[in-house]
Amino acid sequence: KILNFHQRIMTSSKALRYALEQIEKLDIALIAPQHGSLIVSEKDRKTVIKQLKSLENVGIDYYLQGIFK
Repeated sequence: KILNFHQRIMTSSKALRYALEQIEKLDIALIAPQHGSLIVSEKDRKTVIKQLKSLENVGIDYYLQGIFK
């Protein structure tokens, strides 16, 4: 559900990727989402970030793709 949440909540695919690139630069021990379990292991953090970075049609992009089909 984390992918669907970000697809609806983030403003755009570009904004989401930029935010994730900034997070990747940080030395973090865990990711604490607003909802859901803590993401503690490095492997899980990398997996979640990779999946989110590959997400398309986020925010305004999601709505525009429906209009321009």
